[in-house]
Amino acid sequence: MQGSGLVRDMCEVASLDTAFAAALTSYSAFTTREEAQLGALNDLLLEWGETSGMPSAIDWALAA
Repeated sequence: MQGSGLVRDMCEVASLDTAFAAALTSYSAFTTREEAQLGALNDLLLEWGETSGMPSAIDWALAA
């Protein structure tokens, strides 16, 4: 999947970040969409977003 802004493409991130690669491997191992994939999707997207290097809105506000 293609990244946007400061978030890299998913394949590129998987090759650079072991935590994301593990989350992606775990997500792809699920065979049922309803039970497993949807439950793990939030964690996968959060892990992917954290690779951007940008601070979260909360971190940014606390630093001000």
